[in-house]
Amino acid sequence: MIAACLLAGAVVLARIPGETFTLRWLHSVEHVAWEEDYEVHADHLELVGSRVRGSGAGMEPEDGGYWRDGAWQSDRHQRFDELALTRSPYAQDYEWCRDGTCRALEHWLGAASEVQFIGVKPC
Repeated sequence: MIAACLLAGAVVLARIPGETFTLRWLHSVEHVAWEEDYEVHADHLELVGSRVRGSGAGMEPEDGGYWRDGAWQSDRHQRFDELALTRSPYAQDYEWCRDGTCRALEHWLGAASEVQFIGVKPC
């Protein structure tokens, strides 16, 4: 079964089944919603689309980006062996969305919910 694992170093904190997921968060300065869609493959994650609901510091539209449904969107594909997420007590947590339901990362992390640096990779 295809799944994505949330990691602290080499320690697996959570295993989330599914072939796709969306990461959603608010930009820490502009407080604008940002979403990235991923596919989970056996040996990598693939970014398959993104949406940014505004512009500002560090949020310029990419080359080939387009405005639709109130967001700058991109269909750029990019391969990742592992994503590195930095969480902060001063910003809203990342949300992990799948099958139409979004939950803060702390939901998946349980007792490890205070971990600041999370890796995401297929497992």
